[in-house]
Amino acid sequence: MISIRTRLIVLICLLIAVIDILSCLFFFVHTKRVQEAVFKKLGISLATMLAQDNEVKLSLSHAQPAFLNASIQRISSFDRDKEIGYWRIMNTQTVVIEEKSPWVDVDIKKIPAVAYSQNSDISLTNQVWTRGGELGVKFSERLDTPFINNIVTSSGEVFYDFSVPVFEKRTFSEEAFATQILGEDHIPAETKQRILGFVQIGLSTRKLHEKIREVILYGIIPLGFGIIAGGAFVTVFLTKQIVSPLKHLAGITLDIAGGNLSRTVDVRSSDEIGQLSMNFNQMTKSLEKSYADLKLEIVGHKHTEGLLQYRLKIEELIATISANFINLASHEVDAGINRALKIIGEFADVDRSYVFQYADTERKKLDNTHEWCAEGIEPQIDRLKGMPVNHFPWGMEKLERFESIHVPRVADMPESAKAEKELQESQSVQSFVIVPMVYGGLLVGFLGFDSVRLEKTWTEEDIALLKMLGEIFVNTLERKRTQEELMLAYDVTIEGWSRALDLRDKETEGHSQRVTEMTLELARAFCVKEEELPHIRRGALLHDIGKMAIPDNILLKPGPLTEEEWTIMRKHPEYAYQLLSPIIYLREALAIPYCHHERWDGSGYPQGLKGEQIPLAARIFAVVDIYDALSFARPYRDAWQEDKVIEHIKSLSGILLDPKVVELFLKMKQ
Repeated sequence: MISIRTRLIVLICLLIAVIDILSCLFFFVHTKRVQEAVFKKLGISLATMLAQDNEVKLSLSHAQPAFLNASIQRISSFDRDKEIGYWRIMNTQTVVIEEKSPWVDVDIKKIPAVAYSQNSDISLTNQVWTRGGELGVKFSERLDTPFINNIVTSSGEVFYDFSVPVFEKRTFSEEAFATQILGEDHIPAETKQRILGFVQIGLSTRKLHEKIREVILYGIIPLGFGIIAGGAFVTVFLTKQIVSPLKHLAGITLDIAGGNLSRTVDVRSSDEIGQLSMNFNQMTKSLEKSYADLKLEIVGHKHTEGLLQYRLKIEELIATISANFINLASHEVDAGINRALKIIGEFADVDRSYVFQYADTERKKLDNTHEWCAEGIEPQIDRLKGMPVNHFPWGMEKLERFESIHVPRVADMPESAKAEKELQESQSVQSFVIVPMVYGGLLVGFLGFDSVRLEKTWTEEDIALLKMLGEIFVNTLERKRTQEELMLAYDVTIEGWSRALDLRDKETEGHSQRVTEMTLELARAFCVKEEELPHIRRGALLHDIGKMAIPDNILLKPGPLTEEEWTIMRKHPEYAYQLLSPIIYLREALAIPYCHHERWDGSGYPQGLKGEQIPLAARIFAVVDIYDALSFARPYRDAWQEDKVIEHIKSLSGILLDPKVVELFLKMKQ
C-alpha cells in the first residue's frame, strides 16, 4: 500500500517536472525565436543599409566596384560578432563584387546568386501624399521585400542568405510636387523606379547557435534548477505542514490500536489539521476513559469468574474426595486421608498438608497422624508425636473455640504465641493456616496447610475448603473408630465362639487358637495382602463352627464313626456356610470354614473342588490343620512325632495338599 506521503510527493514531483519541462521548453522556444528574429533583423538591416547606400547605387549604375570600398567598410564595422560570412553586389546581369570572410571554407562561387530576369522598369508602389507631410505607401507587389534563404554548404555550415534589391534614386514628379504645394489630398501619382541590382549578404548561424547555447547554459538550465529547487522547497514545506502531521497521526493511531491510549497528537496550527488533531485528542481521551472503565469492569468480571471457577473446582474436588471415602474400609482410611491431603495440597499450592489428633482420651497430647509434603520438603510426622497440649495455649484456645488460625507471616506472630512461633520456625514454615476438626461438639484435632518456600496468604475460599475437608476427615475417622470398635467386638465374639467350640469338643481344646496363629504366619510368608489377613484369622477361628449343628453323640463319640455318622459329620462345612453367610461382616471369612476339607486331587468335600479352584486361604489352612491335628493326642490315638508328621505331610503333597503351600510350610518349619 502506497502511503499518502509518497503519493503526495510523487504528485508534486511530477507536477514540478512538468512545469520545469514546459517552462524550459517555452523559454527555449521563445529565446530561439527572439534570437532568430534579432539575427534576421540584423541581416535585413545590413542588407537594406547596403542596398540604400548611394555609393552602391552609383557603383551599380556605372558597374564600377571602386566606389564600394567605403560602403563595405561601413557595413563591416557593424559586424562586431564576425557573423558576415560573405557578401555579393551584382547588377541585373553580372556580379560586380563578391567576397567571403577568411574563416569561411566554402567556395563563394558555389553560393547561388539572385536570379532576376524581369523588366527593369517596374512599377513598385503607389505613393499617397497626405496632409501633414505623412507618406502612406501601398505596395502592390512588394518587390522591395528582402529575400531570406537558408543555405547549407557541403561542409555543413549553415548561412542565412539575405538578398535585397537596389533601386535607383527616386525623384519627385512635377505632379506630386504640385499636389503637395496645393495641399490636395489623395491625388495619386505613379512613380517609376528601376532595379539596379541586388545586394546579397550571408550571415553564419554559428554565433546564433552560440548565443542560444549560452542562453540554455546560463538561462534555461538555471531556470530549470531554480524551478526544481523551488519545487523541493514546496515539497518539504507541504510535507512538514501536511504529510508529517498526518504521518504522526497515523503512527499514533497504530499505537492506540495496540492499546496505548495515552498518546496525543501535538500539532499546533489553526487549519483543518490542527482542528483534526484537537478532535482526535478529545476522542482519544474519551476512548481512554471508556477503556479504563471497561478494563475495570472486565477485571471485576474476570475476578468474579475466577472465584466462581475456583469455587466450582473446590466443589468438584470435595465431591471427588467425598466419593473416595464412601464405603471405604476402615483399614483403608489412613491411606485415603493421605491421598486426599496430597490432592488438596497440590490444588492449594502448599508445601505441607497434615492432620493432628488427640493421642489420648484425656486430650492432653496431640499426634501428627497424617501428612503430605511437596517434593523437596522435609516430612515432620515422625517428630511431632505426643505433643503436650498445654505447651501451645495461644493456638489451642482458638481451636477450642472452633476458630481458624491464619498466619500469613510467622515472623509477625504475637509474643503470646511464642511456643507456636518457635515450633513453626523449627520447621522453616513462613505461613500457615489451621482449621479445627470438630465432632459431636468437641475438638478432636485439626487440619492445616504450611507454606515453607514463600510467604502466602490464603483466601476465604481456601479456608472454607479446609473446613469442608476437615469435616470429611473427622467423619471418616469417627466412622473408622466406630468400625474398629465394632470389629473388636466382632472379634471378641468370634474368639468366644471359638473357645466355646473347644470347650464342647474337649479333644480339640486350644486347637483353634494354634491353627489361627500358624495360618496367619504361613499366609504372611505366602505374601497374602495385609487387608486379607483379618478375614483369614476369623475364618481360622471359626473353621469348625459348623460342628455346632452336629449331635453330641456323634461329635463326642470316643470310638470310630460309622458310615452314616461320617455322612453327618461331613456336613459341618455346609452348616458353617449356612450359619455365617447371612452375616455380611463374615462373608469374606467363609473360605476356610466352607472349603478347608477340599483336597488338591478333588477328593474332598463338600463341593469336590480341585487344585487352584480351592481358595488359597483354605489350602493354607488345610496344611496347618493336618499338622496340628497329628501333633496333638486325641482320645483314640497318641500324638505323632514331629518328623513323622512332616513326612506324612510330604506324602500328601500334590495329592490332598497344595504342593506350593507344603513346600513353603516345610521351609517355615525348618
